[in-house]
Amino acid sequence: MTEWLILFLPFFAAVIIALGTQRYAKLSAAVALTSIIASLILTCRLGLPELFEGHFSTIEKSLSWITLPGLSFEFGLLINTLSFAMLLIVLVVALCIFYYSVEYMEGEKGFARYFAYLAFFTFSMLGIVLSNNFLQLFIFWELVGVSSYLLIGFWYEKHSAADAGKKAFLTNRIGDYGFILGIILLWTLSSTWQVETLNFLHLANYLAGAHSHSHETLLTVISLLIFCGVIGKSAQFPLHVWLPDAMEGPTPVSALIHAATMVAAGVYLLARVFFLFHQSPLALEMIAYLGGFTAIFAATQALVQTDLKRVLAYSTLSQLGYMVLAIGLGSAGIAMFHLTTHAFFKALLFLGAGSVIHMTHEQDMTRLGNLSQRMPITTGLFIVGALALSGFFPFSGFWSKDEILVLALHQNSWLYVIAMLTAFLTAVYITRAVILTFFGSSQAEHGHEPKQWMLIPMILLAILSLVSGFRVPEIMHQSLDHPVHWNWQVAIVSTLMTLCGIALSVWLYQFQPQIVVKIRGKFSGIYQILNRRYYMDDFYDWVIQKIQAPFSRTCSAFESHVVVQGLVNSTARLTGACGHWLRKMQTGRLQNYVTVFFAGVVLIIYCLMARVIS
Repeated sequence: MTEWLILFLPFFAAVIIALGTQRYAKLSAAVALTSIIASLILTCRLGLPELFEGHFSTIEKSLSWITLPGLSFEFGLLINTLSFAMLLIVLVVALCIFYYSVEYMEGEKGFARYFAYLAFFTFSMLGIVLSNNFLQLFIFWELVGVSSYLLIGFWYEKHSAADAGKKAFLTNRIGDYGFILGIILLWTLSSTWQVETLNFLHLANYLAGAHSHSHETLLTVISLLIFCGVIGKSAQFPLHVWLPDAMEGPTPVSALIHAATMVAAGVYLLARVFFLFHQSPLALEMIAYLGGFTAIFAATQALVQTDLKRVLAYSTLSQLGYMVLAIGLGSAGIAMFHLTTHAFFKALLFLGAGSVIHMTHEQDMTRLGNLSQRMPITTGLFIVGALALSGFFPFSGFWSKDEILVLALHQNSWLYVIAMLTAFLTAVYITRAVILTFFGSSQAEHGHEPKQWMLIPMILLAILSLVSGFRVPEIMHQSLDHPVHWNWQVAIVSTLMTLCGIALSVWLYQFQPQIVVKIRGKFSGIYQILNRRYYMDDFYDWVIQKIQAPFSRTCSAFESHVVVQGLVNSTARLTGACGHWLRKMQTGRLQNYVTVFFAGVVLIIYCLMARVIS
């Protein structure tokens, strides 16, 4: 019963708010916040001591869901070390964001609606974490997509917010087409087409036998199709374009999406079914290269952003690339380690940015500056998050990032170089954001520290950003059976790269801003490419306008003139003509009916006699 309550309490909260307390803002917030606290308490009681002691027992619960002749679907929960750790991450970050939102969204139109959406979003993510089979996971996967659409477009009166919500929803559907095809092909793996094939534990046992060798090519195709869903949800190239625009939603929503829910779902899926991807070295290699490319691709774009939230958005893209890279290099444990540390420091950074925006009503960094004098606590907390993101010792990002670097060094020198260069660029762009926002010449007209409702969650996340790097690796090792690497040489090199990136950014943006202007002028072409996001959005606009739209018009014309006019309407006209002709036979005169009857009898007799004679 406890396991089901953990999942459904946020759902019940969303329903209660939507149907009962929507008119009462504070009560709605209390209902949502209480549901998250209760789920977190139940989760801790379920097995927190066992998790840290290293002997967490797998729990699987299931209920009969759909029963058909010869076929039955179950609704099930699977809780092992991996899913339990992810439960804690999601609920802790969600609790911080729910608590923070009470103050941030105060007085906002749709306050209760916001908390209903937020609770439903959390429920959907918990469903992904706890699902024990692909079919159920896909349903919750789509619910996360719907929830993100509602939250990104929360301020639907703004055209930009409404468009961003639609962009996120449609872009994710592209990847999900591949995902559902992969699930269908996976279903065909066993000759009996049993639903049990989609159960994670059953599938792992099936592939652990000799069956995997007979399906090697098919498993590669399935792995890549399932990875298409990850590309969309975790915003990997080329389906990354929705994530920067998702900044149109409220900042706490951005924190939840970027830290522990939507974009983390893809990486979690890769870790959950890593036993499947492990069967295909080719798929893993492609995943590794795409992750490495996305990491440096996004980091370069973050260098030129002036919107504070967009800098953090591109940093999320880059860090997700790191996680996908780790999966591709064969370590789901290290990927989940970085997902954990990233969840805490990225939530901290977004909430810090939210405090700045809430207090100054400005998110363009060129119009901010010197906020450290008026918002010293927020400044200090944001710097903690920035140092963790940069991978600065001893913050959590240092430990998880270095695990990825060591892994890359041992397996692929090119990817190691890309990962190390990305680490340098990360230090540059996040230090630039700190300086432009909190130091330098003051541009902001006003600003002061937020209330405790916004500060307390940030302080908790700052503590987690410092300490989560020490115990998490062992937990992930327990769940995914991958040894934790350590290499002092790599640690020293990465630390030097981080220090060089910080020093370069401080020198350029704090002491020599005129050099930045000169560099921008001298390399205006490169700056334009980065500022226009490598023209990816322009390319998609061109594809839609020049290819997709004409193709759609052609299909519409074919459907209208050939299918509707040619087939449907012609069939209707033929039916009408036949009916009109037959109607003439219905005269109401008995002698006409008798004449037709005898004519028919004569015709039948004639046919029979002709057959006998022949």
